[in-house]
Amino acid sequence: MKAARISAGVGALLCVLGFLLWWGPDHVGYKIALLGLQTAWHASAGLAWAGVGALLMVFGALPCLAGVAIIRGLHDGRLGRAASWGAGLIAWFGLFALFEPREELGYGIGLLLTLLGAALAGPTSIYVWVRSRAARDRAVASAKAASGTLLVVESLDVHYGAVHALKGISLEVQQGEIVTLLGGNGAGKTTTLRALSGLVTPSGGRVLLEGREIATRTGALPPDQIVRLGVSHAPEGRGIFANLTVRENLDLGAYQRRDRAAIARDLEHALTLFPRLRERLRQRAGTLSGGEQQMLAIARAMLARPRLLLLDEPSLCLAPTITQVIFQIIRDINKEGTTILLVEQNAHQALKVAHKGYVLETGEIVMHDDAKVLAASDEVRKAYLGVG
Repeated sequence: MKAARISAGVGALLCVLGFLLWWGPDHVGYKIALLGLQTAWHASAGLAWAGVGALLMVFGALPCLAGVAIIRGLHDGRLGRAASWGAGLIAWFGLFALFEPREELGYGIGLLLTLLGAALAGPTSIYVWVRSRAARDRAVASAKAASGTLLVVESLDVHYGAVHALKGISLEVQQGEIVTLLGGNGAGKTTTLRALSGLVTPSGGRVLLEGREIATRTGALPPDQIVRLGVSHAPEGRGIFANLTVRENLDLGAYQRRDRAAIARDLEHALTLFPRLRERLRQRAGTLSGGEQQMLAIARAMLARPRLLLLDEPSLCLAPTITQVIFQIIRDINKEGTTILLVEQNAHQALKVAHKGYVLETGEIVMHDDAKVLAASDEVRKAYLGVG
C-alpha cells in the first residue's frame, strides 16, 4: 500500500514537472509527463492519476492539486479501481490522439477524450469515496448487530432553546440487557428517552438502532416509525388516556399492528402479567390507582411487541409493595427476551434488576459500569442509595 502511494505521488510530481517544462526544447516536458502517467498507471489508485495528469496538461497545476485531494482513498474496492482505470484510459488515448497525429480531426477527438477523462476522474473519485465510506459504515453496523448491540447513542446533544440538556452523552445497550440511567432531577434522563423515541430532535450526535440511524442533528424518524422498528416508550407520568377504558388503552398500544391473532395472544399475555388489569378492562383508566395506571402504561407499551422497551420512572409515587411488584414484572419481561432501558430514581431497585448502569449529572455521563460495581461504589451509595 505504501509503495503504491509513493508510486502515485511520483507519477503526479512527474506530471507537474512535465507541465513546467512543456514549452522546453524537443517537448521534454511532454515526454516527462508521459513518463509520469506511465508511473501512475501502476499505482493502487488506478488510472485516475492519468486523468489528473490530463487535467494538469490541459488546464494547469491548480486543477491537478484539487484532483489529487479528491482522489485520495481510491485504492479501496473493485469499483474504485475500475472507475480509475476507465477515466485514466480515456485520458490516455485522448493525449495520444491530441499530440501524436496532429491532424485536425485527430486533434479534436484527442481534446474531447482528454477533457472527458479528466472530467470523469474527479467526480468518479468523489462517488467512489462516498460509496466506500458508506460501505464501511454498513460493515461497522453489521458487526455491531452481529455482536448483539441493539442500541448505540453517540455524542448525543439536545437543546431546549438556550438550555443544553444533554451534553455529548454516549451509551450502548446490548440485546437482552436491562440498562438503567441514574441521576437526580434535571440530569437529562427523561430527555434521553425522548430523544430515543423521536419526541425531541438532537442538536448533535446520533442514535442507531441495530446499526440504523433513527435520530441525528439533521432530524429524527417520526415516533410512529420508531415504534414500528421495535422501540416502545412508557413515559414518565404514565401518559394513559384517562377517559378511555383499560381495554381501549391496551388496544392503542397495538394500533400499528395488523396480526390480529398475535395481538390477541399478546393481550392475553399482558393480562397474565398484570392480572389486576383483567378485572378492570371496562373501567375508565382515570379511575385506576397509581400502581394500576403504571401497570397499564407498561402493558400498553408491550402490546407494540417491542424489542427495546423504554421505561421512565415506573415506580414514581408508588407504595413500596406496588414498587416490588412492578420491578418483578420488569424482570419477567426481560427474561422473556425484551431489552429494557430503565430510567429510575429508586437507584437501589434499579441496580438490583439491571445488568449495567450509567450515571447522569447535568446532562453528562459521569460514571458507567456493571450494576454490581455501581451499587458498591461509594459515590453512588452516598449520592443515590443514602448510604455513607
